[in-house]
Amino acid sequence: MTETLKSFYQNILQQVLTLELEKKSLSTDMLVTRNKEHRLSMILKFLDYDLKKHELLEHAAVVGMRNRDDSILEHLGQLYSYTGSDEGIIARIHSEIELVSGFLNLLAKSDKHPEVVSFFERRMIQEIIKYVMEQARMYNKSGG
Repeated sequence: MTETLKSFYQNILQQVLTLELEKKSLSTDMLVTRNKEHRLSMILKFLDYDLKKHELLEHAAVVGMRNRDDSILEHLGQLYSYTGSDEGIIARIHSEIELVSGFLNLLAKSDKHPEVVSFFERRMIQEIIKYVMEQARMYNKSGG
């Protein structure tokens, strides 16, 4: 790995760490608030941070692939090993981006136009909120 590439990747990882710290801080607030509207705005922000993280890591994967740097690709593969997929790293990251984008779009739709949200979409929103709140609990269980 060249020094320039190493510096680039370390910068990406630093940005990801900053986003993760923001998510951890936000998760604490999400767990203590009782106002549903305020919690929803925090959930949207949490998901937006998650989306930005995946986009940064996708950018790193593309640069790693173009520069044929296996160390970057292997590290990212370890970060995304939880997906359990045999797809390439860029495809796995892109799948996460699509998933989080879908969550954000559905939550934004329900916030701006609640009258057009179907029963199925309302159920999906409930599950998304449960999922994000569980992530918030996990962030608060982890130290540091």
